[in-house]
Amino acid sequence: MKKIAIFPLIAVILFGCTQNAVEKIKAVELKKTYTNDKYGVGFKYPADWIVQDDAEINVGPSPLAWVGCLTINWRNNPAYYTDPSRDLKYYIAARDLKKLDFTIDGEDVYSDNLDGQLFVSHQKKVYLIEQQAYDGSGNGKGKECRPTTKEVIKSLRFN
Repeated sequence: MKKIAIFPLIAVILFGCTQNAVEKIKAVELKKTYTNDKYGVGFKYPADWIVQDDAEINVGPSPLAWVGCLTINWRNNPAYYTDPSRDLKYYIAARDLKKLDFTIDGEDVYSDNLDGQLFVSHQKKVYLIEQQAYDGSGNGKGKECRPTTKEVIKSLRFN
């Protein structure tokens, strides 16, 4: 009799765990498209995220906190960095960057694998793509970013 009463309890617990796992890993829909001619990039992002672009591009859930989930900048931007002549080879040597096993729009991607920074070069521009684990809101208790930022990065295209 006790075995029969325990079975429904176990079934409810297992079903509940399965439901949560499915909700956590369901695909992110990238419904909006952003293009920036100044930076020469475009990407797709979720409908509940926003894009702010001033000296760099910040992307994340609305409203953006002090930092978004994803930041894109070009390292040899003369308005932002003191030495615009630095190319990707400079950053590979200076930061001991390693080539990753994926590309962005056909361009090789490099990282030091320490802090979520990706370096990629296109038409003499060196792009720095920074991923944040959380969106910066709530003292480190913001929304989880990385599963979504990976999808946004995969959609990145150079124009």
